[in-house]
Amino acid sequence: MWSAVFIFLVKILFGKEVLQMLVRLYAGEVILEKITIDDVPRGLRERVKAVSYTHLRAHETSAHL
Repeated sequence: MWSAVFIFLVKILFGKEVLQMLVRLYAGEVILEKITIDDVPRGLRERVKAVSYTHLRAHETSAHL
């Protein structure tokens, strides 16, 4: 509940750009394994998962496959 309110307020008060920055920030932390997806506010988890997955796929090479 509170995370949804937080996301809403960030969007309203600071705009879409700040929300996107938060998603990228959390995704970076997840990718670097500094935090887990459970540490990300619920309202951002799906977006962070998508960014993290896309980022990791972008760095794959044929050696990884």
